[in-house]
Amino acid sequence: MIPALLIFLSALQDPKVPDGFVIEKVAESTFPMFGCFDDQGRLYVTESSGGDLYLELQKLTRGCRVRRFSADFKTSTVFAENLTPSMGLAWRDGKLYVADPPDLVTLEDTDGDGKADKRTVILTDFGHKDNGSLHGITFGPDGLLYGTMGEPDGYKLKGKDGKFLTGMSGMLFRCRPDGSDAEVLCRGFENLVEIVFMPNGDILGTCNWYQKPLGGIRDAIVHLVPGGLYPYVPDTGTAYPFTGDVIPPLALFPAVALSGMVRCEGVVSPAPWRGNLFTAQHNSRKVQRHVLTKSGASYTSQDFDFVTSENPDFHPSDVLLAPDGSLIVVDTGAWYVQHCPTGKIRNSRAPGGIYRVRYPEPKPALPNLGMPDDRPWGRVHSNQADARASGRVWSKRAEAGLVKMLSSKDPSDQLAAAEALATCGWPESLPAIWEALEATTDKFVEHQLVHAAYFLADAKALGEALKSESPRVQKAALVLLDQKGGAPEEAVIRRVGAGDPALRQAAIRILQKHKEWAPHAIELVKGWLKKKDLAEDEKQALRASVLAFQSDAGVQGAVAEAIREKAPASSLLIPVLAECSLPKFPESWKEALRIALPSADAIRTITVLQLPEFDEALAPIAEADGSARLAALRAIVPRRPKLSPASFDFLVSTLVADAPLDRLSASETLARARLADTQVARAVKAVRGDSLLSPSLFLPALRGPAGAELLSELTEAVKAGWRPSEQEMKPVFEAADGHAAALKEELAKGTEEQRATLEKHQPLLLGGDATRGRAVFFGKKVACSTCHAVGSEGGRIGPDLTKVGAIRSGRDLLESILVPSSTFAQGYEPYVIATKDGDVLGGLLARQDADAVVLKDASGAETRVRRDRIRDFKRGEKSLMPEGLERNLTAEEFRDLLAFLQQLK
Repeated sequence: MIPALLIFLSALQDPKVPDGFVIEKVAESTFPMFGCFDDQGRLYVTESSGGDLYLELQKLTRGCRVRRFSADFKTSTVFAENLTPSMGLAWRDGKLYVADPPDLVTLEDTDGDGKADKRTVILTDFGHKDNGSLHGITFGPDGLLYGTMGEPDGYKLKGKDGKFLTGMSGMLFRCRPDGSDAEVLCRGFENLVEIVFMPNGDILGTCNWYQKPLGGIRDAIVHLVPGGLYPYVPDTGTAYPFTGDVIPPLALFPAVALSGMVRCEGVVSPAPWRGNLFTAQHNSRKVQRHVLTKSGASYTSQDFDFVTSENPDFHPSDVLLAPDGSLIVVDTGAWYVQHCPTGKIRNSRAPGGIYRVRYPEPKPALPNLGMPDDRPWGRVHSNQADARASGRVWSKRAEAGLVKMLSSKDPSDQLAAAEALATCGWPESLPAIWEALEATTDKFVEHQLVHAAYFLADAKALGEALKSESPRVQKAALVLLDQKGGAPEEAVIRRVGAGDPALRQAAIRILQKHKEWAPHAIELVKGWLKKKDLAEDEKQALRASVLAFQSDAGVQGAVAEAIREKAPASSLLIPVLAECSLPKFPESWKEALRIALPSADAIRTITVLQLPEFDEALAPIAEADGSARLAALRAIVPRRPKLSPASFDFLVSTLVADAPLDRLSASETLARARLADTQVARAVKAVRGDSLLSPSLFLPALRGPAGAELLSELTEAVKAGWRPSEQEMKPVFEAADGHAAALKEELAKGTEEQRATLEKHQPLLLGGDATRGRAVFFGKKVACSTCHAVGSEGGRIGPDLTKVGAIRSGRDLLESILVPSSTFAQGYEPYVIATKDGDVLGGLLARQDADAVVLKDASGAETRVRRDRIRDFKRGEKSLMPEGLERNLTAEEFRDLLAFLQQLK
């Protein structure tokens, strides 16, 4: 045991860099986040207080500061204090521009004592709900100030015309250095963090939650274009131009938490680095180098690890290019644990620091690092930069040259010209725009051409464009007409059946926005329902159309008839009904569901919507043997919580069955039943030592006093490793009437035992066999794959683990298994709803809207709760993942499982 532990500890070394480079820690800093250099080569960094970032932003707690380091990093002073959590700063003309939510401010040292004594607010009304607040402050080559925002913080900025720009999705904005003339360039982000500029004026940015995790992939480097809509967050607030499509990513990554980014340029940068991007990746504990290659009007990226560390407390948050050409890495340390599943129980408070990566003197032959240095695309494209500059200053005289650029064979020329024409073009430019749009296959160029047409074309010109033979031009005209007074109904309907998929989908999206066009929607839905085989886009359109027109009696009737008659597409419709948001569920749909019983989809829909009128129909199914019995019990138990002896016996027997999802469903059903203490004790005993089911699942079902048998079973469960929260134990202790001393004594040992357990299992992080570990993951013994996916295999209830080894250290993976409620993966936090009629529901937040909240429980089943029924809705403390997984494994099996998870990269 001791040799293995020594090997493990020796692996926790300082960050590593490729051969030929040297990395050194040049300065101490407590929880530094982001940095910038001034014109004297001094480094400024914002330092966190080390508290809960979200809470401090919400309360506008002023516990953060800016520290200034001398150019040689040998000394430092506190330049400014009493800041809200600050995640962005930039230097220009003797002023430090700092994010100080809800404000963007300048700080100046007017008396030369090394401390800021003048604070000026240049922009305000930035939201501050979480870490998506104001950040990414930088100056562009155009002299304008740029910044980023995330969702759901929101903003309210005064624009060029004096009107306010508002929104709730993340966005990129720019303004003059004094804060005037604010513009929102693009939006739709969950969290856009930081940007860099390419020589031709292209803007690239780091974006977290570019998409919902798919195959473990979530974050992205994005090419940011004016008017761009990015896919994660619906656009709300000021109605900005919409071109019809979301913008694709430049490069995708696991949940690495992309943060700061820098582009190496100029003669001070080592030759192999020039033109490369470097990104700080908080979760993966690394800095990556990105070698870009032109691809049409955008780029592709080859990604190479550059700074790496096995230390779980190393978390780079920013990366900068120093005046001498060295690379500066800001390590924020290990304070950020509240909203990122890292080391809460081991409770490390590593403060972080400032690192420098450089070549030693004398300089050796520099390694190529995998790519040739001949990158002609990286040289400054003056024509593209000049084109964008013309657009910035509204230079109408540049129009002729810009129109000529649209016919260039270089898509980047076309992109820059179209961007500029949006502000300095004339309607006479439209023929050239339509011609370029017809010819291009580049998604970025297409977007920018449509964006320009938004500003140059009136309704008459767009009507003429509808006559074009090009589907791409027709699509643009439809999309733009819909924003400029409305596309003609006849023109939209005629293109709903278009052969071109993109044109067809654009027409369908417009149709779904117009409730007054319901008669056409009915015919469209009926047509799809008659087809034996629907294409994937038709299936999606059918679902969206039913939901968009769900209040229309004709659509309701068509759907009900298809289900009754078992039309080919009817199997798609019953799950769609579960998403109905109408205050009153249509009677025709109720009739259709009765006919569809006892199908699994019908029972699931009834369960999600909580339709009490089906209880009588479901009751005999719940009492009879059959495949639908468990689902029927699940559906009616909220309103009929007293179980028959036969039903209780059936559920307890299901707790130990072979099917993991059935076991989870049975436990969730028992949790919502009304059980005597002896019944709860029996359920707890059935799952003793179970790695999938926890005693916590059954505590909500307790009604009445907690007797000796139940207290004894709970005490044994705690001895075996179960760690309930105070919140869930409160009703047990109240019901125990002072007879729970032994149970309380065992619980008091909790946290110290958790830390001891972590230390005990740390040696298992080394030496395992990943192949054998895969068999453990997908086997029945601990049933990891019931809830978690790896690649295309496994469940979709918990976080996707396909790339988990790339974003979590071994010690943090160990903690998440041994103490699953210590921290939660973002997006998988538990919630608890208490209803006005006394029901208590727990689970993950599947979705919500203005009318209802939908929770998903451990079995994957959903329940929709109308907001007018909710008495309390709050974050829970208990993970859906049970404790004690390791108790069902031998030490070698657990070692192999850890090896499998760590190599998932």
